[in-house]
Amino acid sequence: MCGIYLTKEAPSAEAIAVVEGLMRESTENKYKYMWLNVPNQERFSKVFAVEDYPSLVIFSHGKRKKYVIHEGEFTKSSIRKDFVGEKGD
Repeated sequence: MCGIYLTKEAPSAEAIAVVEGLMRESTENKYKYMWLNVPNQERFSKVFAVEDYPSLVIFSHGKRKKYVIHEGEFTKSSIRKDFVGEKGD
């Protein structure tokens, strides 16, 4: 699994901490993460059809390529609620 942080500028230390923290919390899946500068990687970012930034995409790169997008508030609790249905902190 891969977490892709889509943004139009370099991510802040706070945003990186949110993504790193969420990726480390998972016990079922091992996550890698990266950030994608949308203006510099326009063709790649269009694959996900994201309209609001910043966004986080969780991408499964197995035989069946699947992904889910979080486009809401960029907090641990908001992202966790979207991806695993938890109420958050």
